[in-house]
Amino acid sequence: MKIEVEHPAFRTERLAVETAGFFSRPQLLVNGSVVKKTKGQYSIPSDSGENIPVELKYNFFDPVPRIKIGNELIRIARSFAWYEYLWFVFLFLSMVNIPPVGGLAAAIGAVMSARVFRGNYSTPKKLGFIALIFVGAIFSIVVLKVLFQLLTGRPLQ
Repeated sequence: MKIEVEHPAFRTERLAVETAGFFSRPQLLVNGSVVKKTKGQYSIPSDSGENIPVELKYNFFDPVPRIKIGNELIRIARSFAWYEYLWFVFLFLSMVNIPPVGGLAAAIGAVMSARVFRGNYSTPKKLGFIALIFVGAIFSIVVLKVLFQLLTGRPLQ
């Protein structure tokens, strides 16, 4: 998903961010072209010709980063809502008591859920995807536990 960035220093230059993929980091785009990062930041020429340092601040769970342009930190997407944070907590609490695969399934489910929450889907579609993620996580835990028991002859504790 591409998100346009509005900033007074870049009125003629089209600054945008490509959100993180499941296995890729977010990317900074200027006029549609990917900018190469050097020493942890990007150096982008502003409308005045001055090079301004730009950094993408992101975490593993949220595919949409915050942008630091110069010394100014900019949010390009809303924060997660309380009920979305509640979902992450529920996901971890419901699966963390199933070690070791429960924690892994909860982490993967949380990453997938964050991408659904950030997507441009209607509310019923989001709820449907979230339900599928939860059912898929439970199903994968059951399959992995059964496979482990079949291969080793002892139950996974």
